[in-house]
Amino acid sequence: MIQNLLPGKHGKLQLWIVMFGSFIGLSLVMISTQLYLDFKNFLTVKSDFLSAQFITVNKKVNVLNTLLNSKSTFSAEEIETLSKMPQVKQVAGFVSNRFRLKTSIQFAGQQLYSDLFFESVPDEYLDIQPDRWEWDSVEGIIPIILPADYLNLYNFGFAPGQGLPQLTPDMISMATLQIQINGEGKERVFKGRIVGFSHRINSILVPMDFMQYANQNFSDAPKLEPSRLIVASDNPADPALMKYFDEQGYELNNELLKNSKMQSLMRVILTIVLFLSAIIIALSLTGFVQFSRLLINKKEYEIRILYYLGYTHRFIASKYLIFYLRITSIVFLFSLISLFAVQYFFGDWMAYKGFEFESTIKLEAICSGFALFAILLITGAWDIFRVTKKLAKS
Repeated sequence: MIQNLLPGKHGKLQLWIVMFGSFIGLSLVMISTQLYLDFKNFLTVKSDFLSAQFITVNKKVNVLNTLLNSKSTFSAEEIETLSKMPQVKQVAGFVSNRFRLKTSIQFAGQQLYSDLFFESVPDEYLDIQPDRWEWDSVEGIIPIILPADYLNLYNFGFAPGQGLPQLTPDMISMATLQIQINGEGKERVFKGRIVGFSHRINSILVPMDFMQYANQNFSDAPKLEPSRLIVASDNPADPALMKYFDEQGYELNNELLKNSKMQSLMRVILTIVLFLSAIIIALSLTGFVQFSRLLINKKEYEIRILYYLGYTHRFIASKYLIFYLRITSIVFLFSLISLFAVQYFFGDWMAYKGFEFESTIKLEAICSGFALFAILLITGAWDIFRVTKKLAKS
C-alpha cells in the first residue's frame, strides 16, 4: 500500500519533462553566474573592466590655439561641472612641470640626451603602485613611471634601427638617469629611476610631492590650469556622458571605451539569460507543484486508507518528500555536472584563443544553484505537507 503512493509508469513522462525543465533552469543560472564572474575577474585584471574605468580627457586643439599660442586648458568651473555628472566618480587634473629639465643616460657605450617633461596625478588614479614610489628629498632620487608603449616603441622601433639591444622592464629599472632641472637662475641635478610602466596613463609621471617641490623651488610662474583631466567613471561609454564630451569639444581615447561598451553589452546579455533562467525555474517550480498535487490527488484513496490504518499525515507526506528530495537532488547534481563541463571546455577554448582564463569554479555560482535548489525543495515540501494533511483529514 505504501509503495503505491509513488508514481507508476503512466506518470513518468510528466516527471521527466519537469525534471528536464528544472535542469535547464538551474544550469543556466549557475553557468551565467560563473561566466559573469569569470569575465569580471579576467577583464578587471587585464583592463579595469567592470570596475571604475579611467579615461584621459583634453580639449581639441584648433587653429586659434596655434596662431595665438593659447592653451587648451580646463577652468575650475569646467572641472566642477564635469565632476557633478552622475556617471563620473572622480576627476583630477594633470599637474605639469613649470621648469625646464633634461635627462641623460650612459647606455651601450653611448651618452644619450633628451629634453623631457613631467606630469603628476594623485596616486589613486595610477594603475600600478610601485614599492619605491616616494620622493625623498634627502636621497634626491626621482621615481618615474613611463607609459608601457614607450618601452614597446624603443624595443621594436628605435633599438633595431640604432643597433641597440632590446630591454626588459627589470633591466630598465636598474638604470639611473641624470636629470638636470633649470629655473629661476638655479640648477640642480637629480638622479632618476624608472620604477614601473603604466598601461592607463600615456605620460611621464613623477610623484605629486616631487612636482610640488620642484615647481615651488624652480619656477615663479603662476599655477597653470590643467590641460588634461583623468576621469574615473563606472561607465565612460554612457551615451549621456559621450554627448556631454562632444558638446564641450572634449577629446578622449575611444579605444579605451571598448571595454566599457563590452561591459554594457555583457551585462545586457547576462541579464537576459538570467531573466530567462528565472522564468524557466518559475515554470519548473510550478510544474513540480502541479505534478506533486496531481500525484497526491491520484493517490487520494490510498492516503485515506493509510490514515485510517493509523499512519499520520506526516508519515505519508514524508514518503512523498523523500521522493521529491531524490528527484530535485538528481536535477541539482546534473546541473553541477553541466557547470563543471561547460567551465572546463570554455576554459580550454579561451586558452586555445590565447587568453589566460581562470578555470576554477566560483563558489557564488554553486551557491546560486543551491539557493534555487533549496527554494524548489522548501516550496515543494510545504505544498506536499499541506495537500497531504488536507486529503488525509477530509
